[in-house]
Amino acid sequence: MQIDYPLKLKNIQMHYSWGNKSELQRLFDIAPENNLPQAELWIGAHPKAPSTAELDDGNLITLDKLIASHTENIMGVKDKEFPFLFKLLSANTPLSIQVHPDKHQAAEGFNRENRKEIPMDASYRNYKDANHKPEMIYAVTPFKAMCGFRPIHEIKEYLNILIDEGIDIPSYLIGSWSPEKELRLLFAWMLSMTEQECTEMIDKVLPLTQKYKRVEAFNTVALLHYYYPFDSAVLSPFWLNIIHLSPGEAMFIDVGCPHAYLNGTGIEVMASSDNVLRGGLTKKHIDVFELHNIVRFDTVNVTKINPIPSLNNDMLIFPAPVDDFCFMLLTIKNNWHRKAGAMHTLFCMEGKITVTGKGVSVLLKKGKSCLLPAACEAEINGHGKLAVTGVGNISDNIDAFKSMQA
Repeated sequence: MQIDYPLKLKNIQMHYSWGNKSELQRLFDIAPENNLPQAELWIGAHPKAPSTAELDDGNLITLDKLIASHTENIMGVKDKEFPFLFKLLSANTPLSIQVHPDKHQAAEGFNRENRKEIPMDASYRNYKDANHKPEMIYAVTPFKAMCGFRPIHEIKEYLNILIDEGIDIPSYLIGSWSPEKELRLLFAWMLSMTEQECTEMIDKVLPLTQKYKRVEAFNTVALLHYYYPFDSAVLSPFWLNIIHLSPGEAMFIDVGCPHAYLNGTGIEVMASSDNVLRGGLTKKHIDVFELHNIVRFDTVNVTKINPIPSLNNDMLIFPAPVDDFCFMLLTIKNNWHRKAGAMHTLFCMEGKITVTGKGVSVLLKKGKSCLLPAACEAEINGHGKLAVTGVGNISDNIDAFKSMQA
């Protein structure tokens, strides 16, 4: 059986408590399930929540099983796994501070925990798979996050404010160390606070959020304390960059970079992995030792976090320095042709678009998606906007799509 036609997908919602209950329905006509939060919608073949594909005979099969049996048709090469995971993400409340491993760390950690026979669903397990997890978030609505360590001089400015206000900050945190050592000391101090130390520190800092209410870091401390009272990581806005994305902007997050999404709805594209190490703003397991191995203790220039998109005809390309995924927005006004040779997922953000290949047509309305196997040559017609995710280098993905309008 040849899989050389477009496959309509049905995708799984994730109902994490931080999710918004109405935004995915408002934006993409995706109905909530049992009035539960719509935190995420996953499109991909990750074994935790694989999408379901509809075959030309009407039968349904999960995407991971379909790829296992028709790898070359779907992926274009033999023995290749589905490389990325596409998510709709809608945060109503702040998420935990997270860090993701690189490939070597993930493989080593996954094998180590398997040797220890730690159950895959154990709350204290760090590694759910052997893959790294670089990711990109594209803002659909205004989106607020924390990402990467601030420049050292900014961190010291905040620490000095706290000291001037009579708050006891360890003297070694404002010493003349290398940037890496300064950040390691700071991170260790935050994670090693006892419950009493944390309570006393935050009790002193909270009144300052009113005194310095025009300073965003202090406002964000107050926000985080509202949702995570007396968690030491509510102080993290003093040393993590606060990022605001307007709709249409994106942010690439590399492995090892501490980050937390605070609110907003976006499209998140990442390597196909569910490896997350948490560093605060959570009641879940925090492995302090492993965090220190995974975190990259270097400062991040905010201007380097956001990828600058480029426009090619009606295709907006968001560059990422990885081969696991390539993210593009394609405006459909009339007809486009997608040549065979590479695999892509299409998610309809607006309008009505028909995707046809080998006599099979899939109608994509807002919030619907399909997969174009590597063996599929397809015509794309209608009016609307598609979020296109592929794999490999940017130029190959651009070349796969050609506008047929005069």
